[in-house]
Amino acid sequence: MSSVKLTVDRTNGLAFITLSDKAVHSTVEHSANILVDLDDMGMAVGIELLDLDALIPFDALNTRYHVASDKVDTLRVIQPTINKFFLTSIARKGEVSSAVESAAEANQVANGVPATV
Repeated sequence: MSSVKLTVDRTNGLAFITLSDKAVHSTVEHSANILVDLDDMGMAVGIELLDLDALIPFDALNTRYHVASDKVDTLRVIQPTINKFFLTSIARKGEVSSAVESAAEANQVANGVPATV
């Protein structure tokens, strides 16, 4: 998988960022609200955000978890948090919409970060 996929569960305040289609070998706790799924070589294949206001650890993704720079740059579009990203995308459109519409709008703003709800 060459792209980054963002799946958001706004009802439960969770998100998952898929970085690779490789199998998960282990999961490490990066922080209280961020879990990183690793393959058998210790490279990140996914990031679990247990709080939509958790700060995405961009530098650690690149240096500690071996995520390619282009994928980290794609993730920077949704900085600093997923909640902020959704609120900004709704504000740009100038209307309040349902979670599904918000995800679709956020996906357009992200330009390359697929979003599903």
